[in-house]
Amino acid sequence: MAIKTTSFFIEKCFHRIWIALKMPIFYFIRHGQSEGNRSLHLICGRSNHHPLTDVGIIQSEKLGYRLKDECIKFDHWFSSIAERAIQTADIIGRINDLPQASLSAQLQEQWMGDWEGQPRAQIYTEEVVQLMNADNWHYKCHNGESQFEVENRMYDFIKPFLSLPSEATIGIVTHGIAIRCLLRKLLDSSPSMTRKIQLNNTSLTILRYIRFSWYIERINDYSHLVK
Repeated sequence: MAIKTTSFFIEKCFHRIWIALKMPIFYFIRHGQSEGNRSLHLICGRSNHHPLTDVGIIQSEKLGYRLKDECIKFDHWFSSIAERAIQTADIIGRINDLPQASLSAQLQEQWMGDWEGQPRAQIYTEEVVQLMNADNWHYKCHNGESQFEVENRMYDFIKPFLSLPSEATIGIVTHGIAIRCLLRKLLDSSPSMTRKIQLNNTSLTILRYIRFSWYIERINDYSHLVK
């Protein structure tokens, strides 16, 4: 009887572990190069009207074929409402026979308010930079959005997926600062580290959620662009 009870207990434990391991995996994709990315002297911010450049289209195609070659299938497929993100998602979706990505305003880039489209040299004076560095987590320009606000809306978007009963693969085309802010929240890292994370266009940042904890598989994986 003791042996049977122990065997049943072990089997039950393994079953619980298996259920716990079958949790969501998130593929965060930064959009391809946009017209805004080429204007480095200007503050881009959200700028949802910026389309992909020819380079951005090629980058998106390369990522699409990489995902196809690696047999990565998305159970859920989303995009920011920005034109550059939608184009990136459409290209990847076409190559991988995905349905049109569901759009969400929660996946937008940080809103820079009155600063958007303004020259960096004109806006980022020594005084402004000092104010930003003093509390870059909560600092925001006039009519803009703080990093704290960005990370919370990003987390609010993914939170419903954490209670899925089985493993799901979620693909999300979004933006550089938006991904960085979310990483800060999930890792509980210093806000000063947020802008120090490099994320190239069409890079993959892959996160797993297992038993109430986050695990990083990759950050800024753009190997499809250097082959």
